[in-house]
Amino acid sequence: MMIGKLPFSIALGAVCLPAWAHGELGGGLGMLSGVTHFLTSPLALAAWVGLVAAVFVVDEKRVPALVIASALAAGLGAFSVDYVATYLASMVVVLIGLTGVFAWRLSTMAAVLLALVAGFTSGLASELEPPTLARALGVAATQAALLAGALYTVPALDRIAQLKALTPIARRVLASWVTAIGMLMTALAIHLTKP
Repeated sequence: MMIGKLPFSIALGAVCLPAWAHGELGGGLGMLSGVTHFLTSPLALAAWVGLVAAVFVVDEKRVPALVIASALAAGLGAFSVDYVATYLASMVVVLIGLTGVFAWRLSTMAAVLLALVAGFTSGLASELEPPTLARALGVAATQAALLAGALYTVPALDRIAQLKALTPIARRVLASWVTAIGMLMTALAIHLTKP
């Protein structure tokens, strides 16, 4: 009986409605507002998924450095919404996605650099209005929690014999979707900024 309710709960939670960040759920609650801004921003989620696809099966010793770098950059990106054009986030998401599509083996330094870029992009795409410290901390905490969960889960899935052949395909499929989302959002941003 509980299994039947699970897909409905996941579908309900996955609905991206930006008004959630300003309504009864997140509005005025500081850190929770930052969390809901992140979770209701398709570009912030695409940057996060793109980072997971790009680093995919990562050595567990590298995960804390990636999570800390990405979370700090997400908090900084959340504060930068007034200073950086937000349509740049969609262009960066394309590059993050392509890193996963080509399945490059990243060195530790390259992975940390990509985590910084993806975190900053996620924070920027969260579009906090106005950016406050509590909201930026909410964005950073969400980036850290989701990234840590994903980076510790993917290697465990890769160790399952039945899934070992599917994980490289899943990586490229996820990264392809991220790239497509970034391209569509970039085209939309360009179209909307034309005079």
